[in-house]
Amino acid sequence: MSDYVAPAYELEAFTCPFCHAYAHQEWRDVSLGEQKPSNFSPFMAIPVSPLFVAKCDSCKKYSVWLNKIKIYPPTSAINPPSSDMPSEVKSIYQEASNVYTYSPRAASALLRLALQKLLQSVGEKSDNVERALDNLVKRGLPAVIKDVAEALHCENSSYIRPGIIDFSDTEDIAKTFFTMLNMIVYYIITVPKNIATIAQDFPTSIQNKLKGQPSK
Repeated sequence: MSDYVAPAYELEAFTCPFCHAYAHQEWRDVSLGEQKPSNFSPFMAIPVSPLFVAKCDSCKKYSVWLNKIKIYPPTSAINPPSSDMPSEVKSIYQEASNVYTYSPRAASALLRLALQKLLQSVGEKSDNVERALDNLVKRGLPAVIKDVAEALHCENSSYIRPGIIDFSDTEDIAKTFFTMLNMIVYYIITVPKNIATIAQDFPTSIQNKLKGQPSK
């Protein structure tokens, strides 16, 4: 997430609002210039505002810019997914981010599915979300994040099935869901990965101790 570069007019590369990859953008002027009606006279030129599109080299989708302001896709207040998020989970996260502005309830339904897929991808095979989250706490997930995840996934002590619209969901619930997923990825995937990278530089004797092996 630290590599996020906000989209900006005529910037050669930024974080794509569609695929969330940092990618080169191919800019194209699609302005129509001055439109002349059929009964045109020199006094009737109608100026057209400058219209540009930027094509993402990663996903090949176009963002649309009018008067140097991005008008499509709508700007989202949602942080991009963690770079360590599994690809299947990231795809669902991105879809939820794209629909959030129009329907936070639909976004929340997708994010419950993303949570289920995330739990499976980190090795938790149980369909019981509470049990899977308990196991993640044993692996280093702060208990407060587990409590938030359970609260978002549950209504009146009953778990809401992934992909099902819950009409009690609000914008704040959806926003919290996005943040919670990134935090689970951070503690369960990113932190262990970073520790493993650092440990590679330790002397062999210390590495053996970390692995529970006797030093030679």
